[in-house]
Amino acid sequence: MSDNNNSNKDNSQDLFFKVYRNVFLKNKIDNSFFVFNNKNSSTNVDAFFEDDEGHKIQKEFKQDKPSPYRRNKMRVNPSLQHLSLNNNNNDNNNNNNNNNNNNNNNNNNNNNNNEEKEIISNKFVLTNDSHNQVGSVFSKIKLPMDSDLLIKFTFKISKPQGDNVGADGFAFVIQSISDTQCSTRYSGGTTLGYHDIAKGDGCVAVEFDTYRNEDEQNDNHISIQGTNNKRGNLSSSNQFSIASAVPSFSMKDGFQHNVEISFNHNETSLSISVDSVQLLNNIHVPDLVGLKKAYFGFTSAAGYFHSKHSISYCEVLKQ
Repeated sequence: MSDNNNSNKDNSQDLFFKVYRNVFLKNKIDNSFFVFNNKNSSTNVDAFFEDDEGHKIQKEFKQDKPSPYRRNKMRVNPSLQHLSLNNNNNDNNNNNNNNNNNNNNNNNNNNNNNEEKEIISNKFVLTNDSHNQVGSVFSKIKLPMDSDLLIKFTFKISKPQGDNVGADGFAFVIQSISDTQCSTRYSGGTTLGYHDIAKGDGCVAVEFDTYRNEDEQNDNHISIQGTNNKRGNLSSSNQFSIASAVPSFSMKDGFQHNVEISFNHNETSLSISVDSVQLLNNIHVPDLVGLKKAYFGFTSAAGYFHSKHSISYCEVLKQ
């Protein structure tokens, strides 16, 4: 009798944990519906994903189809052909043995290659610490914007060394055109990698600017950027800043900083906090009105002065 009771108790506990686990996982999936990684995100120009050891993860390319080109057959002197055939038979036997060994090695190599292909990384670099860099990373699919959202990410900007003052910063961008949007190389650090992206159905850029240009207040500010009224494209010019704020620390201090950007669907507004300090609150963004789906991502650029701009983790959550 006691064994039956224990069995029923165990079954009840198993059922409880199964239900709890399913509910927990469902809520987790429902809340965090996109996490940037090298499988679901596109890297453009100089941007790339890194592994845990800081090594660049190469993009995966589709294998080319076999070439239809046929090699010309070599003409063999008939008097020497029988000698060639005997030698070829011996060589073929040796080659078969070698091929068997090679097949075993290839199987091992294939297993290793498969393991390498399965590397999943959440860390990406927008621009490396060198001159004239530009890069972007965007989700490969459009994400729905029909509810309140919370975008959480951690960034790090390398500390300037020597005569290099560090530049130019990066931006979090929402746009509806494609996952390959990025400024061209040598377009200058002032673009921050997003300047002139077409409005399409809607767009916005939240820039983390670390270099003072002629029309800007300083070399350490966060700004919500809208579109150029005449051209209808995103603009990094200060005159198209919707709202801005100055953090109490230098963003290019070489340390990691945590950012939270809240999107209020009903108000079509953004709120921004850095390291748990709210800097901008409920700022209405006209260019996002009516936008139902969009590509989420990041851009960066550098000219003569430069910095390494990296994002170690980013997720988009429903609120």
